[in-house]
Parts: sequence; structure tokens; C-alpha cells
Amino acid sequence: MMSLSSTASGQLSPVSEPEALATDAESEIEGSRRWFVGMDIGGYMSYGGWRRDVLPAERRLSVPQPTIGLSAGYLWYSGVGFEVSSAIRGVIGWNESAVRRAPEAGDQDASLLPEDFMWAQTSFVMQVGWRVQPRLVLLLSGEAGVAWLTPDPFVPVQDGSSTSPALGLAVSAGVGIEYRTWLPGVAVGVNAGWRAAVASSQVIPGVSITVPLKYNF
Repeated sequence: MMSLSSTASGQLSPVSEPEALATDAESEIEGSRRWFVGMDIGGYMSYGGWRRDVLPAERRLSVPQPTIGLSAGYLWYSGVGFEVSSAIRGVIGWNESAVRRAPEAGDQDASLLPEDFMWAQTSFVMQVGWRVQPRLVLLLSGEAGVAWLTPDPFVPVQDGSSTSPALGLAVSAGVGIEYRTWLPGVAVGVNAGWRAAVASSQVIPGVSITVPLKYNF
């Protein structure tokens, strides 16, 4: 399908539909829509943990649990097919049914380590995007910040009492696809990522899949 655009001489010239779509999608970004807010929901599970109730020790994945995130950021650069943005992001999620130390016979401390704990993080995100279609963007992202784990997964729980939260480093990397909808400034996508929390000289690695919703204004 062809549309018409005016030339410098005042005459109309044909413009292909893909070109019109590309111009429309890029004008939303290259105009005033630089700031954005977003939220994402999805699932997370850690790996490298252990079953607490089995001897000899047996590795296990944690039970998949939900994650929820909120972000606010700015688009720093948008060129031909390429863009760079950054954001501040807060995330909360849960780990279930996997302890972080291998239980051994006679090791009472390991049997008292929390199987379930909540993690929360505040982090700085850098994201690079490539437009593979007028409204479809391939995204690569990196993230680093502060993580809180509660209860502390490395401290045995005595008499059912909770322990103080563990404070550590949060890092992650991910890849995703974002679709710029026909609603002005609204985008939706899907991201897959690897993330880790480093606390008490230990690393808790995990994987996540999230569905982000973003609004540029």
C-alpha cells in the first residue's frame, strides 16, 4: 500500500507503508517522549541450592515464584535503528524450598537455614536497543545495585525466630523484545534474564522471565 507525501515543489510523491510506519514509530521517540516509567511482572527461580530434608545432599532448583518491578528512566540517544537508555529500578521476588548450603550428617546449622526468603533490590539499569522492525526493538540490558535478603539465607533460624536481613550486591543481564504499540508512548514486551545476589561472601544465582509494560512521555 502506498501513501502520499508532499515534496519541496508542492507535489505529492508516493511513500511506501513500511516507510510511513517507520517514520511514525521513530517520531514518537525522537520527539518529546524521552522520559519513561514502567512496570514488569514475571517469574523467578534460583539454582545451585540444596534440598534441606535429604541426605546425601541433593541439588535442586527453587520453586518458581513471582517477581514485580517498577522503573523510571530516560532515553539518552535515539539514532537510525539504535537507541540507549538508563533507568532506576526496584524489584521484589521470592525464593522457595532451596537452602544455600549443602546439609551434612550432624550439621545442625544447615538443617536450620531458611528454605524460603524474600529478596528486594534497587538498581541502576543500562539498556541498548536495535530496531529490527519499525515497531519491534531487540533489547540488551545490564543491571547493578543493592540487594536485601530476608531472612538472611546464610544464618540458621533458632526457635522459629527470624534473622536480620542480609545486605549485598545485585547484578543481572538480560535480553528481550519490545513492541511499540499504536497507543502513543505505550510499549509491551518480554525479557529473559540471569540475575545474582552476592551476600555474606556467597552467590545466589537465578533466572527470570518478565513481561514489561512501558510508557514514554
